[in-house]
Amino acid sequence: MRDGRLTGRLVSGYRVRRSDGHRIEERESELKIKAALSNCAAAPFEITEVELDEPRADEVLVRLTAAGVCHTDLTMKAVWPAELSPVVLGHEGAGVVEAIGAQVTGVRPGDHVLLSYRSCRSCAE
Repeated sequence: MRDGRLTGRLVSGYRVRRSDGHRIEERESELKIKAALSNCAAAPFEITEVELDEPRADEVLVRLTAAGVCHTDLTMKAVWPAELSPVVLGHEGAGVVEAIGAQVTGVRPGDHVLLSYRSCRSCAE
């Protein structure tokens, strides 16, 4: 915890901060979303409002219209180290691109997309 904020990391690479009862400083670029946080392996998921940073240079911000939690997410939840918690899991979804980072060339805002694990697109598999 730093300055009353809990810091976690989304599987996609975004950083999130949760107020945990403390006031979060307002910023023009602040984007609040709802996320299913896991605080430890034994705890249930908790739907919490978190602050999402703007996309980094190689990232895409997607407004989700559907999301899933699969066995891979549940396995990661079971083994995720408590000292790195909370964590936001999930890598399956569908939605609309809202914003893109400076290096993104494959999609643009308004595109409808499906989400899965990040891929280098160089492997045959």
